[in-house]
Amino acid sequence: MQKRLLIPAIIIIIMVITGMIVYNFFKKIIIPPDQVPANQPYQNYNYPDRVSSSSDSLGKPIIIYNGNSFSPNILKIKTGTEVVFKNNSLHPISLGGDAKFKDNCYSGFETKNKLMQGQTFSFIFQKTGTWIYSQTLNPEEKGVILAVK
Repeated sequence: MQKRLLIPAIIIIIMVITGMIVYNFFKKIIIPPDQVPANQPYQNYNYPDRVSSSSDSLGKPIIIYNGNSFSPNILKIKTGTEVVFKNNSLHPISLGGDAKFKDNCYSGFETKNKLMQGQTFSFIFQKTGTWIYSQTLNPEEKGVILAVK
């Protein structure tokens, strides 16, 4: 009787441990809304320093939307940098400032039309600050631009 219960117990323990490892490996770095500063310079806060892992053919930082998140979802740039946003998902997307964070919405940052798969949108961040954007068709999908001098 004890041997019959031992094998399922070991399998459950292995599944739980594997789940914990996978969760910790793939969890996203998201700034909790209560920790987002009201349009303050980056250097006053301890955000992770994320840089774009890819760039377009002209060397501009690129943020890729993959269907449920932006990569990287936090990007530190110098003020005046043009950032390229690319839709790699199968569905159209629309980008804009996150209305929940009015002090951190960059005026004028929004796509005029939906971006279809493979299309890009470029924007130059001329002002220093912490700018929160979202996929406006699914506002829970957010990203942050940290524009510094």
